[in-house]
Amino acid sequence: MAALGRAETQMRQGLMNLFAVAEAYPDLKANDSFKELQKRISQLENNIADRREFIMKA
Repeated sequence: MAALGRAETQMRQGLMNLFAVAEAYPDLKANDSFKELQKRISQLENNIADRREFIMKA
């Protein structure tokens, strides 16, 4: 579980850096493909958080 937590933290930090770069480039931010990627990543993060909560309660 500790390794999973560290990996999730690293993933979130990397994504924050990616999103910061996207905000610095308006054309990239407006790109439909990038918007879809952001949406899918957010969904994955929510799924991971849900699974983690389920495991902790079990």
